Amino acid sequence: MFFKLAMRNSRRSRKENGLFFASLVVSIVAFYIILALSHQDVMIFLRSLESDAVNSLLQIAAVFYVFSLVMLFFLIYYASKYQLERRRHELGMYIMMGMRRSKLFALLIAEDLGSSVVALLIGLPIAILMSEVVSLLTARLVGLGVIGHHVSFSLQAVILTTVGFVAIKLAAFLILSGKLARKQIGDLLVDTPETEKKQLPAPVYGVSAVLGLVALVIAYCQGIGGYSWISVKYMAVTITLGFVGMFLLFFGLRLFVDALARRANGSKPLAVFGFRQIHENVVTKSGTLAISSILILGALCCCGAGVGICISRQN
Repeated sequence: MFFKLAMRNSRRSRKENGLFFASLVVSIVAFYIILALSHQDVMIFLRSLESDAVNSLLQIAAVFYVFSLVMLFFLIYYASKYQLERRRHELGMYIMMGMRRSKLFALLIAEDLGSSVVALLIGLPIAILMSEVVSLLTARLVGLGVIGHHVSFSLQAVILTTVGFVAIKLAAFLILSGKLARKQIGDLLVDTPETEKKQLPAPVYGVSAVLGLVALVIAYCQGIGGYSWISVKYMAVTITLGFVGMFLLFFGLRLFVDALARRANGSKPLAVFGFRQIHENVVTKSGTLAISSILILGALCCCGAGVGICISRQN
């Protein structure tokens, strides 16, 4: 009965959130293609001609894989959080009917594992096929020929794709399901408004904003100045500074928004209401705003890199 309920809920979740499930399949395909590059005969042939350039490309691919895992973790976390919030009443009914919290926690994990297995069973065959198609097209472009091409199945890429995908998906869902399983029945069955978070002293927010701004300036200076491209270590430092700086900046911005809201107390009622809404969203959702900004920045960087590569190839 337990496994039937878990599989039924997992199947229903995939149907109701088809776009999210499709994005997971696409991420699996992308992970395998990135990780299987070094095992393709085309890359082995090019490495014999231009070893430095190919090795640099493979290092960038490894960094891109780790960066994609981080971005996918936040995508899974917030998408799963929205899905679980929609099911609060259902989960509360399970507890009210006698289901233990440990069993409810196991139910949520089983549902997530079921969706992960289905995504892997769909995504891995597509990834292997697409990897061979890309390898064939690249072989024709470099003049290797179809006859000299060999099928390059990478077991290592399959293992790394499976482990990375399941690890981040399980980590995100463990955090969310653990929080939800600890809630009281009344909190699950009744929609309670969000309470305002506890305010820290004003200097804490000011220092946070200043440190965040400094970290972002250093990260941008390293990236624009070219220091981040010297090695993977420098790139990791730049990305870390960017992440930390974005979170600290948005966390400290609530001080300035609060100051603007106080100044607007004597203004028009509509202005006061607008500032209060901004203040509430920044105070309670600063982490969400920081993650959204990082995702938008990452998308713009990838788009800019693609445009630059196209222009350089045309010239």
